[in-house]
Amino acid sequence: MILQELYYLYTMKTNNFRDPQLPKKFEELWDQAAGLFQLEESIYAIYHDYESDYKGDYAVSIALERPLDGAKSLTVPKQDYAIFSTTREEIPQTWQKIWHLEEAGQLSRLYQLDFEKYDPDGKASIYIGVKKEVGK
Repeated sequence: MILQELYYLYTMKTNNFRDPQLPKKFEELWDQAAGLFQLEESIYAIYHDYESDYKGDYAVSIALERPLDGAKSLTVPKQDYAIFSTTREEIPQTWQKIWHLEEAGQLSRLYQLDFEKYDPDGKASIYIGVKKEVGK
């Protein structure tokens, strides 16, 4: 399934390394969105408005595939994605793996838009926008 639009209600700006309030901000963001988990549909954490790479500032928004009252739309760019299957509990470790792959030159990220998809059954996937390899 190729997403074209996501609709977000909650957003925050942060930095993985320079924001001492990072854990608290994520907790508050997910607290705001807690009611969405009762909808029994996929929920998305969208990473966008990157200042640079994973060490720079960025925005995170919580979204659905359909609009709710007050939701803003965000167009999902047509780009190639590296997909990392995980669980909700393993999301932080999966991001550590993604950053390691990038540092090792094994993952060439675009930094346009990335997202986590949380399915109602507890499974999760992280979609990382990647540069298209020449010849593919």
